[in-house]
Parts: sequence; C-alpha cells; structure tokens
Amino acid sequence: MKAIEILIKEHNLISLVLPLIKKSAEDITMNKGPKQEFYKLLVDFTKDFTNGVHHYKEEIVMFGLLAQKLDGKLDAQIEKLRSQHSVLRDLATDISSSLDNYTKGHESAERQLHRASLDYASKLQEHIETENRVFYPVTVKVLNDTEKENLLAEFESYESKFEENSFTKNQARFQRMSELV
Repeated sequence: MKAIEILIKEHNLISLVLPLIKKSAEDITMNKGPKQEFYKLLVDFTKDFTNGVHHYKEEIVMFGLLAQKLDGKLDAQIEKLRSQHSVLRDLATDISSSLDNYTKGHESAERQLHRASLDYASKLQEHIETENRVFYPVTVKVLNDTEKENLLAEFESYESKFEENSFTKNQARFQRMSELV
C-alpha cells in the first residue's frame, strides 16, 4: 500500500535522526556543551517534518479515515497514538525551550536539554516501532483499494501545499545534522 510505504519511508528518515540525538545528548554529559546548530536543525526537523508533515498525515488523514470506517473499533488504539504524538510534541517543545535557555546562560538548561533529548529519542523510537509493527499492518488489512487510493491522494494533496518537497528538504537537514555530530 503506497500510503503506508510513504509513512514507513518517513519513519526511516526520522529513525536515522534518533542516534544523532542520543550522541548529541551524550556529548552534553561529557562537558562538550550542546551543539547549537545541531539542535536548531533538530527543532526545525521536528517541527516541520515529524510533527508538521508526518504526524498530520497520521492523525488528521489516516486516523480519521480509520475511525470512520471502523465505527470506533480502533478508537482506543488511535487515541493512544495521538496521545503519544502529543507527548512527543511536548518533548520537542522542551528541547526548543532548553536550547533557548542554554543560549541565555541558564545553568540548568544543559541538564534539561540532555533529559528532553533522551526522552524524545526513546519515546519516538518506541512509537515508530508500534506503528510499523502493529498499526500499519492493521491499516493495510482494513482499507479497501478505493480507500487506499483516497488516503494516498490526501497525502499527496497535503504535500502539494509546500513549496519544497518536505522529505527531500528534511533529508538535507538530516545530512547536515549527521555532519555536526
């Protein structure tokens, strides 16, 4: 199913960033200080791609379609995934706030940035694994061919609103982040 393949491809790109987050957090504990350019790119990657594009496709488009089709049979699972998205957004905000505080010289900012980074990477990895192993296969099974085509069309319609291909743009961000770590 093409729409799920797109989401998995996005997951794969997001997953490439997770070890970089962990390494950058490790550097903080080794008194190297946070690499500010890395974290600025991470904040943009998370805001624009993970939350702005990928989670939109899941929450608004796919989860909505599944909720309608299955008359609430997956509501508990969908709500759990939405809740995880919310926690991840909060952690991304914590990373951004901690970075701002670090640049302002707040003493506890490094520790906060370290904690938020590790929490974010860990929770996001678990979330991705759950969606890939459990939720996406269910989606493929329950949608008929027309619904699958409609889901793909919705994804493409949403993507067309951006001036630049979001996946390509964020691949470049990943490349730059990997150079910095």
